[in-house]
Amino acid sequence: DLNDIKTEIFLPLISTISKDSRHTEFGTIFLGRLYKKCPYTVPYYPIRQPHMNDKQYLE
Repeated sequence: DLNDIKTEIFLPLISTISKDSRHTEFGTIFLGRLYKKCPYTVPYYPIRQPHMNDKQYLE
């Protein structure tokens, strides 16, 4: 699947670039373009409500 290949390639690259403090401007520009082209790379952490069980939260 093409999406699996993209994930294998981009996730380690994104992690490396975001942690490298020497190239902050490049990292900002690169991640901005990546987020624009592929919104699935934007981290999203839903807020867990007190009444939710594990199954509901992970849906």
